[in-house]
Amino acid sequence: TAVATRTDARTSKAAVRVLVYHDMEGLAGQDDWKTYLFSHPEKYPEGQKMLAADLNAVIDGLFAGGATQVDVVDAHGSGNPDPDVRRDLLDQRAKQVFRDKAFDPYVDLTAPDTYDAVVAVAMHAKTGSRGFASHTITLGMDMLINGKSITESEIVAYSWGRVGVPLIFVSGDDRLQNDLKNLPWLEYVVTKKATSSSTVELRNVDSVHAEMKEKAARAVQNLAKAKVMKVAEPLDAGLHAVPPASLAS
Repeated sequence: TAVATRTDARTSKAAVRVLVYHDMEGLAGQDDWKTYLFSHPEKYPEGQKMLAADLNAVIDGLFAGGATQVDVVDAHGSGNPDPDVRRDLLDQRAKQVFRDKAFDPYVDLTAPDTYDAVVAVAMHAKTGSRGFASHTITLGMDMLINGKSITESEIVAYSWGRVGVPLIFVSGDDRLQNDLKNLPWLEYVVTKKATSSSTVELRNVDSVHAEMKEKAARAVQNLAKAKVMKVAEPLDAGLHAVPPASLAS
């Protein structure tokens, strides 16, 4: 992969438009997989509250750092026909991204001169990383770009790299942090320590949210130093099945 340096340094008076992606497996305070699935109504509402709390901490930090516009898009897919984050719980300064028909937030939103940065909240590690609920797009499949296994966070970064927009902040477990160690400019918040694909050691949630606010603000303030990720061409993409998953028909 190739990495380009962002050179359009911005002043505090310039518009800074940020798009926030969210998943649900990397939430602070979360140690139960049922909280991210709409099919488990006994636990899912708890997950929605956790999600709003994480998002609000990040949104608050983004505005504190100088963002002038923050939009939020659901990139999870819990099975809920509506967005996973409840509007009544979400910071009212942020707008939610909707469309009249189904769309893929990873690729269908990418357009020039729409946003200046993207962030990703409550993300998970890639397939095979032994993180909490780790996978890439679907269970058991590892996605490779030019021979390198990548995460969904990097898919976001590469998608927006096509139009010169950097990924500047990510939150999730410690395994995802390790997956993203090749992106040193990222502001990263560890929400919990994964001890298996279904168990974690939780951090104090208030401490996590304070760190989210601080690092989200710093990510905006350091936007000019962020890197834009671009895929080196010619592109070689592939899928690797991790047993017991299989690509056999």
